[in-house]
Amino acid sequence: MYIIEDEIRKRNIPCWYELSFDFVNPAILIRIHKDFIKTHVDLPQFINSLVAGLINSFGLGRFELSFKRNFGFDNSLIFDGVKNEFLQLRTTILASGYQFTQNSVYSCSASLMILFRFLNYFEEKSKSKLSQLMIINTILDKGSDGGSIGGVFSQKIYFWMKKFSKKKIHIKEAERAMWLTRKKLLETNEPFRRRDFQAVIYQNGGFHADIPGNSCGIDPSLTHGIEDGQGYEFCPHNVDFATQQIVLLAGLATLYDKARKGGA
Repeated sequence: MYIIEDEIRKRNIPCWYELSFDFVNPAILIRIHKDFIKTHVDLPQFINSLVAGLINSFGLGRFELSFKRNFGFDNSLIFDGVKNEFLQLRTTILASGYQFTQNSVYSCSASLMILFRFLNYFEEKSKSKLSQLMIINTILDKGSDGGSIGGVFSQKIYFWMKKFSKKKIHIKEAERAMWLTRKKLLETNEPFRRRDFQAVIYQNGGFHADIPGNSCGIDPSLTHGIEDGQGYEFCPHNVDFATQQIVLLAGLATLYDKARKGGA
């Protein structure tokens, strides 16, 4: 079964995956607890169907399912070691000297989509002493909202964000991570301007991210809103391209880092 959204919003759930951002050797990192690796060897059938659909729609290469070598399409996510019971995967698309094309962007986005679908299909609980801070869902499709990204913030990270309730604050690390990621993906030398890249926590614990585009970003869901004492769903706005999705994921990964270091 899926870890239902109500569960992670209302109580602490042991961590089975987490995000991070590497500024030294730029990459988005996905860390997966060993308990998930033990029990998930094969993709569920519905995810196999998604893999086939992505290959047909975007002309992607062979899909590899191996947490200890590479995961996904065209070496988009590579094995990067094991630390503290978590296996680490690293995106390659931001690496220095990486020669990427539009297809490599599609390969990265498609690999992340399959990985998060797989990770969110977890029937057991891990034995980690850490709490899950967020669930991520991404989509790669053609047309508007083709790079969609959303998810759920847990109760744990909500309480951490609510600590900043006296005033709105900018998460500078997340803003710089998004700028750096966009700069690498688009191969531009544009300077960092805060008004173009915003990652903000508001007084009610709401998180907002905004990047260049047609009001492209993520915000708390208008459908469910924010209830005091609970985590909440966050949703995309005009995330039309895979590049925008990867940029926003870099911001979320850096938020994850900051929250974890801050005690969440």
